[in-house]
Amino acid sequence: MYLQSRYTRIIHLLLLLSIGLLLAACGDDDDGPLPTSPLAAPEQATETAVAAEPTEEIAEPTATQAATATTAPEPAEPEPTEDAATPTATADGGATEVDLELVVDGLASPVAFIPAPDGRHFIVDQVGLIYVLDGDGDVLETPFLDVRDRMVELDEGFDERGLLGMALHPDFADNGLFYVYYSAPLRDEAPEDWNHTSHISEFQVSLDADAADPDSERILLQVDQPQFNHDGGQITFGPDGYLYIPLGDGGGANDTATGHVEDWYDFNDGGNGQDIEENLLGSILRIDVDNEGQNGEPYAIPEDNPFVDDEDVPGEIWAYGFRNPFRITFDMGGDDELFVGDAGQDRWEEVSIATAGGNYGWNVKEGAHCFDAANPGAELEECPDETADGDPLIDPVIEYQNGNQPGGIGLVVIGGYVYRGSALEDFEGRYIFGDWSTSFEEGHGKLFVANPAEDEGELWSFEQITIANSENGALNEFLLSFGQDLDGELYVLTTETPGPTGDTGKVYQIVPAGEAEPLDDEDDEDATAEATEAATAEATAAATATVTGTATITATATVTATATVTATATITPTEEAAETTEVSMENVAFVPLLILVEDGATVTWTNNDSVDHTVTAGTPDDLSELFDSGSLAPGETFTFTFEEPGTYVYFCTIHPGMVGSVVVQ
Repeated sequence: MYLQSRYTRIIHLLLLLSIGLLLAACGDDDDGPLPTSPLAAPEQATETAVAAEPTEEIAEPTATQAATATTAPEPAEPEPTEDAATPTATADGGATEVDLELVVDGLASPVAFIPAPDGRHFIVDQVGLIYVLDGDGDVLETPFLDVRDRMVELDEGFDERGLLGMALHPDFADNGLFYVYYSAPLRDEAPEDWNHTSHISEFQVSLDADAADPDSERILLQVDQPQFNHDGGQITFGPDGYLYIPLGDGGGANDTATGHVEDWYDFNDGGNGQDIEENLLGSILRIDVDNEGQNGEPYAIPEDNPFVDDEDVPGEIWAYGFRNPFRITFDMGGDDELFVGDAGQDRWEEVSIATAGGNYGWNVKEGAHCFDAANPGAELEECPDETADGDPLIDPVIEYQNGNQPGGIGLVVIGGYVYRGSALEDFEGRYIFGDWSTSFEEGHGKLFVANPAEDEGELWSFEQITIANSENGALNEFLLSFGQDLDGELYVLTTETPGPTGDTGKVYQIVPAGEAEPLDDEDDEDATAEATEAATAEATAAATATVTGTATITATATVTATATVTATATITPTEEAAETTEVSMENVAFVPLLILVEDGATVTWTNNDSVDHTVTAGTPDDLSELFDSGSLAPGETFTFTFEEPGTYVYFCTIHPGMVGSVVVQ
């Protein structure tokens, strides 16, 4: 019987599925567990935040301390497509399995986690609220700042506007100054058919260190936005003490919508990312908040900004050629490099290391590939590698194929941090980032870890991180952002809804595998009852499975923190095992998950999905140990004949966690 020890937990799970005790599909891309609340730990804090204005009730963010540890099956790393960058293992074989420890839940859409020098942390919620997580791990009842009455009204279904970023002044401990980026209503001076105006504002802490003074706002910069999307937002101070402000290209697909100006590249006319004369969009700005500029501007332009002496270019621009650089971070160690996660359109997601004056290609290129605005789903054979003035278009250090393409990994890159903590030794100096989701309907975010290329100009290798305390090794939520504390440890910010609404937003800390309690135990009473009822019904209706000889399997499935369903099934030989069995790949799942066949039977897998899949049995290090179909496009099939009895586990390398099993009698 073919049975690798690393798949033992997967096999146990699949046998439970065969008798109907668990309802699961395909890891990263299945329906996932029901939305749940975290298990209460001793002295767990649950506080209701109340703002003076507006009077709308605020959700209850809750601080949580995790307890016992568990492990879960590992999803396979995503298999590269023909053109994709290759996600590979590290040269030193570093581990890629971690736990996520719940820190705070009850948020709507957390987008930033900012450490303060005194041990507190600020949590930025896109809906317009900033919360304080104090040094004891409790969320304070009253928000630190509420700017909801200064923002545009957000679309709860999906919106890229809102309170998008926060940065503490380098001397915050002494001066109490901090800066926020939020989407305000369109100002009077803006074009009347545009959407809103981005504000970068300075605030100051009040006499109460846990509350900002809402009347202290000083608007430093206003940027008019033609569309609701591509706003950038994750402002940050660099090691040089200057404020860096990422701005998207103005929004709208293909750069043909309102607000896109002419630029030097006629083939894709309208790329704000390539224009540095008529607007600030598609750029990263760098300003000096400690000094006033000329003509009474509330900020100064650093003397070493790359275009400060060019009278035709706004001096604030530090780097350009971006589509939506909404997650940017400095490496707190090493060479202090600035990493930029830049969201692609239909084909490629990318991460770049930005430098002063650099042009990162959009919309001439998407990632390292030529972009055609008239046909964004196809790649041009050639395009310029430099501007009309001879400046190079700089390719990313990381790229992967967008989920809109067959075999794509996900829909939006989420830039992260270089790990500089001490808890995860195998991650030291490696860049941790992720992807938002594979769909808008349900959250299937992913975490990755990347390794610098050995040679300059080569793409970095990367691999998926397995979440060991998730039942299927996957995140099962929308990934919104990352955070980093002063010790270099990392945090993951998620939600279960695609838009800024509800109270399913969470903050997790990344900890070593085996240190956190199971994520799948987080259920509320309604979900507990529903899951228990469903599991009981499935167990009652389950058919008898078939293997060689006779065996008795007693399976216990813990459905929730408070409900356990136990069932016993006796597995005996039958005459129903098929000589040839069909398995369908649909909705990113194998259907059925477990099949029973006779010795010598041929199994046929058919891809009835809209994306590529593989059928692979073996270990990620050696897929040839049993079989590997290679990439199967929609409509394609793969067959394999099983010559020996046993239990065979197989999986899809493109969609981690998509697992099936064949029992041969």
